[in-house]
Amino acid sequence: MPYNSFHDLLEADSLDHLVARAQRLVETLGLDKFVFGGYSALAEPGSDPLILGSYPLAWQERYRQLQFQSIDPCVRHFRSSLYPVVWTRRFFADPAALGMLEEARCHGIFSGITCPAPLSSIGQFCMSATNGDNIETSSIHMAERVPEIHLLSSFFLEAFRGMRHEAQAAVELTKRECQCLSLAANGCRDGDISEKLRISVRTVVFHLNNARRKLGASNRSQMIARAIVLGTVTP
Repeated sequence: MPYNSFHDLLEADSLDHLVARAQRLVETLGLDKFVFGGYSALAEPGSDPLILGSYPLAWQERYRQLQFQSIDPCVRHFRSSLYPVVWTRRFFADPAALGMLEEARCHGIFSGITCPAPLSSIGQFCMSATNGDNIETSSIHMAERVPEIHLLSSFFLEAFRGMRHEAQAAVELTKRECQCLSLAANGCRDGDISEKLRISVRTVVFHLNNARRKLGASNRSQMIARAIVLGTVTP
């Protein structure tokens, strides 16, 4: 793939456009899906990861619900290493991690590449590009795509970082909405936010829904990502 193809990401004027353009590049490379995920610099240990991309929403919710980030070798890898890695059974050697991968297969995710994309001013992130092929038979094909996916992750992160500095839309949030959103960006769940602010979980949900609507986000991860981009939440 020509190097200039990746510059298209830098022209995206919104997170939705950025994700759509990245998905087109992933498909051009012969892969099915991608995820850009990780932790903002605000995130506390054990918090839920920020997730953007084309992974099925059902799998994203399942991943969060069962806190798979605690056993996912991709998370462990990008938080401690800088080099890309091709998924193999050896990489998922832990029985719990392999069980997670087998469940992901039901969502069309079974083989892939993970490329760390750290940026200390915003947080620790990675990009994984995947398909539903058998993990053994697709490893050679995946290895051939490592340079392109590594480049894609760098351009995606640069576009994400650039949006933060170029955002012009003013979003007016209430003090309580900002408090709830900041804690959510820290990885706190609704119950944790409720305890910290001494308000009911129902009130937390109310404020976060208002913040999500004002930010034009469709889910919690997108809400936090847009808040970071706009500088509403500052790592």
